[in-house]
Amino acid sequence: MKKKDNHWFAHDKNAMNQPALMSLKAVYGMKGYGIWWALMETLRSNEGYRYNIKEEFAYVHLSKLLEEMNPEEVRVFIDDCIHRFKLLKLKNGYIYQEEMTEQLRALDRKRKTMSEGGKKSAEARKRNVLTDNELCNPLESTLQLPCNKERKEEESIEKNTTAKDSTPTEVAKVFVVDDGGNFKSVNTSTHNTQALHTQETHYTLEQLCARSMADIDFNLATTGIKRITEAQLFDWLTAFNKWLRYTAETHKTDTEYRKHFRSWLGYHDTATENPTTYNPAADTKPLRGRRVLPSPPSGTPIEEALRLQREETERALRRLRSTDDGEQYKASA
Repeated sequence: MKKKDNHWFAHDKNAMNQPALMSLKAVYGMKGYGIWWALMETLRSNEGYRYNIKEEFAYVHLSKLLEEMNPEEVRVFIDDCIHRFKLLKLKNGYIYQEEMTEQLRALDRKRKTMSEGGKKSAEARKRNVLTDNELCNPLESTLQLPCNKERKEEESIEKNTTAKDSTPTEVAKVFVVDDGGNFKSVNTSTHNTQALHTQETHYTLEQLCARSMADIDFNLATTGIKRITEAQLFDWLTAFNKWLRYTAETHKTDTEYRKHFRSWLGYHDTATENPTTYNPAADTKPLRGRRVLPSPPSGTPIEEALRLQREETERALRRLRSTDDGEQYKASA
């Protein structure tokens, strides 16, 4: 059995009216018709879409799969399908259904061709990415010139924010975390927020929310573009953290967190939706662009990162179903 297999095979809607199957029904009735399709499913599940009836206990095993017949009845039924009804072929001890085998082997060849083409395309994209990265001069990083010219408006505002000629008298109202872990609004002078944009350190979701609220550039840019207040921004960040926990993500860098938040918020109408009642289990809006990865260690291959994400998502769903919160989510969905 192949690992990547959808266990599908064609079933003609008019199969019941085929002469060979009508002959089978005349002898074995509708019970025999059902046993025939159970046998077809068994052949479909085997390697090479065939079954070796010359093996010892072959008919015993088939009788357990077909359930309605004992080994001797299975032997007679298969013999009739081969010689009497001409539904099966026998070659080198193996039985197979010719039409189904030809269809599935043609499908296997097509999948193999598409897989090879996809691998070549992926290798070509990797080479192009390396070439594009070589065109970016690291010495020009202070100018923050991006290689991708089609960035979103939010990314452009955050990455190209220029230093303000502010004075100590300039103040801004921001959110900070007090000793008890709660948010409070304070007045503070404009300060350098470059230290908040650390890409090397991973933080918890609560820390990321607090750091985002305390970053004046991010705060003003997001509230201005989305036309929301600071309190509403905090509510949307809290809803976003619910989504991250639901997808089994608990740690991110500042840059990853804010990029993901902008992408996620783009699927929600901030003018009509209430973030305080957000339910991640009922959120059916698809993620666009690249799949969000679970922040693996630096240098992890993308295949391994995707595998980790799938495992974390499955664990999160199991946790969700086994908790009271999960029951509440399912009931509200």
